[in-house]
Amino acid sequence: MQILTRCLLLVITFLSSQTWAQSSSSFVSSVDQDLTIKKVTVVPFTDNLQGIYSKPLYKKFKGLVDADPLWSYQDFPEEPTTTLIDFEEDTNSAKAVLAKTSADGFFSFRITKGPRGLNGKLTFFAGKSGLPLIQEDLRDYPKFEISEVERQLEDMYTKIKSQLPYRGLILSRRGQEVTINIGHKNGLKKGDELTIIQLLQVNRHPKLKILVSSEKEIMGRVKVFKIDNNLSFAHIIFEREPGVIKVSSKVLPIEFVQYNEPIINADGKLIPGLENRKDRDLSYGDSPREWLPQEPPQYGRIALLAGLGAYSLSSNLSASGSIEGSTPLAPQIAAKGEVWISSEWAILFGLRQSIFSVANPLAGSNPKTLNISLASYQVLGGYNFLMSDDFFGPKIQLSAGYSTYNSHTDLSTPSTFTNMDYGGLLVGLAGQFPLSVEIPMDLGAQFTMFLSPGMSESPNTSSSAKSTINQFGFFGVYNLRSRFKIRGEINFEYYSTDFSGSGAHATNTTQKMTSLMGGIEYLF
Repeated sequence: MQILTRCLLLVITFLSSQTWAQSSSSFVSSVDQDLTIKKVTVVPFTDNLQGIYSKPLYKKFKGLVDADPLWSYQDFPEEPTTTLIDFEEDTNSAKAVLAKTSADGFFSFRITKGPRGLNGKLTFFAGKSGLPLIQEDLRDYPKFEISEVERQLEDMYTKIKSQLPYRGLILSRRGQEVTINIGHKNGLKKGDELTIIQLLQVNRHPKLKILVSSEKEIMGRVKVFKIDNNLSFAHIIFEREPGVIKVSSKVLPIEFVQYNEPIINADGKLIPGLENRKDRDLSYGDSPREWLPQEPPQYGRIALLAGLGAYSLSSNLSASGSIEGSTPLAPQIAAKGEVWISSEWAILFGLRQSIFSVANPLAGSNPKTLNISLASYQVLGGYNFLMSDDFFGPKIQLSAGYSTYNSHTDLSTPSTFTNMDYGGLLVGLAGQFPLSVEIPMDLGAQFTMFLSPGMSESPNTSSSAKSTINQFGFFGVYNLRSRFKIRGEINFEYYSTDFSGSGAHATNTTQKMTSLMGGIEYLF
């Protein structure tokens, strides 16, 4: 009889303990339930190189997730029909992946190869909303070996896990003992005390929709008494009410905010912070303001340049034969700029002035020295072909518009040179490419072709003229700051006109200019 009574008491005690552990039907927030991530999948990766990177990286990453004891891995059944950007912009695509695989979350990754290096974005989607939860970027990675990129991808995966609003889950509970799905490999050790929480709210970035912060409620605390590589066993120290710590309760890591040790003076008082000290103005000034990052340029740029050019003007006179006036030091000033309508479209303008003197090459002509002035004006519309997602990265610019070039010289007796005004429609092509992250400098080239340029001569000595204009150059831009740059250019220009008709002063006139200029460029 005593044995039967003892057995009955044991059964009642066991059932009571289970009832005590599970009797409390505490409220669990919908956010907490939504972010209980137990099973994940990986969507096949994509790239812009026909799978050279995406296929081996996808295989490596699947193995990485499959071997992670934090969650159960679910194979993706088939190739997706959407890309990473579709998932971010269309939540229905993400919901479809979660529904197809019955997973609580999935990873997506696209890698692209550009002139500066490799770029990629690893995104973790979780929850019924289909919104991205956490993102990690790979930007301008200079190494192209697959093994190196695999290491970067593994680091990105680790960073994503570290940004989850919790580190582990309660797997089971029996009385005061609980089993947790993190262990030695997660930095735990015997005797650690862990906080058990419930998620109340997730705060997302207003544009990117990724996790910014989360609001939590502390449900209790447990202490680890036995530990394995990927599992740990703990007993509950306290909880808010009986049974509130249950299966799928969230575990926080042992991470605390750490401050520098305060300084205590001889009187045993704490030395105040800089903001409360008498000499605070030495650190903060008279009108302290919070530091804000400078907005990047978004409206356009303007460059002011000055330099010297080697200029020559030659004519084949009808009466006297060939003559040439030249100078190796022709001073020049120029202004050029762009107004950005969008990242692709822009309005371009430029002007240049030059004044100098050359010796009169015609024998018996006066004055002996001729003053020459040159002026050039142009207005163009441009379209940028961006080679990467960065507007200030490598790009090719196609432009079209109208340009004039005026060459005026002193009148002489007998006449040596005439005034010539060129103008016409043109198309231009320019390319600009940054060197590297270590060398903040861009190099580029530009070429201009005139479409049937016109020319007017003063005084007019011919009945008709046919002109040719060629312009090209090279430039370099050194980035001083985000808005200020140093710009250098070397330009080559060629203007040629063939005259015809009786009474023409010359049969041919040619102007050449090779200029070297430098100055400052401001972006606004």
